[in-house]
Amino acid sequence: MFVTPVEHLLTALRQVLDVPIYTKVPMRPEDLFLRLDVTSNEMSSPSSQETTIAVQAYGVDQDDTINLLGALRFILADEIYARNPKILWWEEVTGPVEFPDPDTDNHYRWQLTGTMTTTLT
Repeated sequence: MFVTPVEHLLTALRQVLDVPIYTKVPMRPEDLFLRLDVTSNEMSSPSSQETTIAVQAYGVDQDDTINLLGALRFILADEIYARNPKILWWEEVTGPVEFPDPDTDNHYRWQLTGTMTTTLT
C-alpha cells in the first residue's frame, strides 16, 4: 500500500509533539495546533520523491504559537529521520513568517516551508 509523504510526516510528528496535527483546519480548532499542507510533489529518482510542505502553527497565544514553531524546526532539522526511516531529508526553504489566516478570527498563524525527501521503496 502506498503511503503519501505527508502521512509519513504526520506519523513522525505525532510521536514527539503533544498538539493536534491536521491537513485541514478543523471546524472547531483547538487553542494550539499544526497544519501540514503539501504544495508540490515530484519523483527525484526512481526510488525517491521530493515534497514541498507548508507547515503552519496556529495558536490563540502568539508566544505559544512561536514556541511550537521553534520546537518543530528543531525536530524537522535534527531528528525527523530517526522518527520515520522513510524520511530521508528535510530542508527548510522559507520562514518562519507570520501568515494571518482570514478564516480564523482568534488564532495567530506562523508558517515555514520545506522540502522533504522520502523513499518510495
